[in-house]
Amino acid sequence: MANLIFSRRALQKRLESLEAILTADVHRHLIARLENPGRDRLAAVWEAVMLLALHSVSPLRHESPLADGSRPDFALTYVHGGAAFEIVGDITSVSDKGLHDNNPVGHFWREIVRLARKHQLNPNHFRYDIKSRSDGEYGDSRTVLLLPPRKELSALLKQEIEPFVRGLTRDPVTHASLPCSAPGVAFTLTYDQTQRFGGGGHAVYNIPYSRTKTPIYTALHKKADQLRHAPANALRVVIACDADCNAMSRAHASGHGSYSATEVTADFLRKTSAVDIVLLVTTERVKPFDRWDHSLRPRTDFVVTPKAEQSSRLTVEAIAAVETLLRDAVRTLPTPMFDARNAALRCDARDYGLGFHGGSTMSDKTIRISSREVLELLGGTVSTAEFDRRHRWGKASAPNGPSNPFASALARGEMIASVAVIDGEDHDDDWLEFRLGEPDPAISPFQRIK
Repeated sequence: MANLIFSRRALQKRLESLEAILTADVHRHLIARLENPGRDRLAAVWEAVMLLALHSVSPLRHESPLADGSRPDFALTYVHGGAAFEIVGDITSVSDKGLHDNNPVGHFWREIVRLARKHQLNPNHFRYDIKSRSDGEYGDSRTVLLLPPRKELSALLKQEIEPFVRGLTRDPVTHASLPCSAPGVAFTLTYDQTQRFGGGGHAVYNIPYSRTKTPIYTALHKKADQLRHAPANALRVVIACDADCNAMSRAHASGHGSYSATEVTADFLRKTSAVDIVLLVTTERVKPFDRWDHSLRPRTDFVVTPKAEQSSRLTVEAIAAVETLLRDAVRTLPTPMFDARNAALRCDARDYGLGFHGGSTMSDKTIRISSREVLELLGGTVSTAEFDRRHRWGKASAPNGPSNPFASALARGEMIASVAVIDGEDHDDDWLEFRLGEPDPAISPFQRIK
């Protein structure tokens, strides 16, 4: 499995600790979910890290049954300020997958690229422009692209798009256009040989213009049903994690008629008595305005039922206790390696992803390089040409590009004096640091000392 938000090393550490909390069958199932390709991987990742994060602050009981048979993810007794608070909660992951399935622009473009290549045309010469409609009244609407749902898209591609692409091969032209209009469908596909880059344009369909017609509201509503029969005195908490939900990545960005994730969540809490508090969890850039630094950290938003709708159990002390518990739990999360969007793109990957591949640092006498990459080179799974290409050495970079530093050391007659392994910590790789010695007579000419 490629890295999914957190590194495999970080997840393995948590899996080892979770063996003491989960039953053997549940633990095996969690591992299977993490290893099997598909979007459920992200949900499994968040479940693993959040369960252990909570347990590290206060021992939890996993899937203790409620009166109606529901089995919430965690129940615990948390002591705060001299008082004990019963807390019952669920962990859920929120994604835009349903929106993508109903607005399959990504699949649409991939199919156009496939058809272009099938008929020996350059995909960069194609462009699409998709129209959209707004369903619902202002303040309670959603944007829908005028494309058929994914399951119906194949027929459109076969009946309309492929004949158009095939015709460009049979009767070459420099420019052509295919307008397509039908009930619920409106787009134009153009072909232009002077165009350098392919792609297209469409309205953004995963910004919430409704408080209820959103993946966040839907996910929270499902969890409310599971917590409805929690003990009357128990505080009910939902931890909602970002599994590629655009609204969660912009929790405070509202305006122009759209709603933020916190606004959607507050509206949900206003309408239910089954949940008291929601913690929204995503990732953010540590230095968002630094184009070179892509390091990430967890970001959370603590949302409480509005005061007018709060139950008697939601006292000031209770809110402070839950906030402290969740804040301390989040502090134990590993360092994120990818944001949810990039992690979602890797969900179907069957390899282990990359470590520090292609990265290196050099000084006069030291070379630091990926440990995994060196192992792959020595193991014969990577050629020296590919090794040079990844590092942009020699002709792989430019006719006069920097040479392979190991080759340069050999040319100078220098041998390796020492090798140190630099711990990569939560990253799925380590660094190997080679220190070079002075010219060695074993591979260099004899010299006078004076």
